[in-house]
Order: sequence, then structure tokens, then C-alpha cells
Amino acid sequence: MTRYSQRYEKSETLVSDSARMRHRLETLVRDFFSAKTDSHKLAKMVEKECGIDVMSSSFYEAYADWEGVFRRGELRDIFDTIQFGYGLVPNYQSQNIKFLECASRILDEEAVGYRIDENAVVYRKVDGAFESVRQRLIAGLDVDKYAAARAHLKAVDKALLHSPMDGRGAIRGIFDVIENVFKQAFVGQTHVNNGALNSKLKPMIENMFADDEQEKRVSIKLFDGFTNWVNAVHFYRHEAGKPEPHQPQEATALVLVSQGYSHARWLIGIVDAQI
Repeated sequence: MTRYSQRYEKSETLVSDSARMRHRLETLVRDFFSAKTDSHKLAKMVEKECGIDVMSSSFYEAYADWEGVFRRGELRDIFDTIQFGYGLVPNYQSQNIKFLECASRILDEEAVGYRIDENAVVYRKVDGAFESVRQRLIAGLDVDKYAAARAHLKAVDKALLHSPMDGRGAIRGIFDVIENVFKQAFVGQTHVNNGALNSKLKPMIENMFADDEQEKRVSIKLFDGFTNWVNAVHFYRHEAGKPEPHQPQEATALVLVSQGYSHARWLIGIVDAQI
């Protein structure tokens, strides 16, 4: 059953950290390691492997300070704790699988930029370089005329957040961003394809760098790469009367989307310089 918060309040953009995620992962560990001996065993492993303090003590007894780890600790230690926990959860009635499924669901529902594999190893959904390029594109789209393009960019984020990733939707979304920018620059153009690029964008580039032969040669090579990208992306666009293209491999989708971010930012720089 989908809760209200997951239906209407789930973020459509990745976040790097989340207090709710931390709290829920803490609760997960407390639930599966409720026995004192199990909790202490996990705590001592985290101390040994991560080099942080987990065990604490009161007047009455020693205890594992999971609140300190999950509320105030570094993310790397939190994610390592989840991995160690998966290895230590007794395999009775598939408890380890249930632990992994719960951890994965928490990361997904809280829309953090991480995923967890079948061995409980946590990975970034997208790397830092990917996010950096995305942020530069967002800055380039921050003008009124690109409002529709910004909406398409949100669709890319939503597709990347989907579980499993909707790579096809993400690729289509970044193409829609580029097509919107192109239409803004060349009124009357309805599609981005080889014909439109060669008849409209290429002459603009050649004219822009008419007095700088080196810059023109470089820019034409970038234009050629952009054209190749457009041709590749067209394989994932749905044509009327033809079967829906299958989902791309995740690596393929991320490369095409990342390159799309860069191409879109480059295109904005070209067309805005002509205004």
C-alpha cells in the first residue's frame, strides 16, 4: 500500500542527506539488533572497521549508542553499519533478506542519491561529476524563456529516481530540454534532427567564430559530437506505429543523460550569445 507521503510528498530530486533516512535506518538497526548481545556485536565491528566510538555506558550498563551514529555520524559510517548489519543478521527465516529489502526501501522512499546492491553495499546513484554538470545546466536555464525546459529537467530527475531507474524516460526528458532550447532559438523549427542542426545551428556557429579559425574548428567538432548524440538518442524516442523501445542499460542511460546535460549547457551558451 502506498502511503500519502509517498504518493504526494516524495521529492522528485535527489538529496545528498536526509534526517528522516537517518532516523529510519537507525530504527531498522534497533529492530533487527534488539538483543543486547547482537547489538554489541555489531557495534564492536563498526568500531573496529570504521574507527569510531559506538559503545557507551551509563551508571547501570554498557550500550550501543546508535543514536549517536545515525543522527550525528558521517554518512560513510552509517552506510558501512548497514552493510555490516546485513552480514550479521541471522539468516533465520530470511531475516537478512528482509533487512536488506527494508534498507533499500528506505533509501528509495527518502529520495536520497544512493542505492544498495544485493550485498548491502551502498553506491551513489549518480557521481559527483554528473551532479556538477546538472547544476551548471540548471543555472543556465534560470531565465523565464526556459521555464518549459526546466519542467522537462524535473522529468529527468523523476525518471532517474524511479525504482528501477526509468532510463528511457530520463533520456527522453533531457532531449526535450534540448529541443525546447533549440525551438526558442530557431522559431518555426519543430524538431531537432540532422537537417535542422545542419541548416540552423552549424551556420550560427560558423558565423559566431568567423574571425577565430581555431575556435571555429573546435566548435564544429563539438557540433559533430552533439549531432551524434542526437542520432543516438533517437533510438529511445517512440515513433507512432512502432513498438516502444526497450529500456537501456543503466550505464548507457547515465552516459546519455550526462552528455545531454553538457550538450544542453553548450547549446544555451551558443544561442544566448547571438541575442
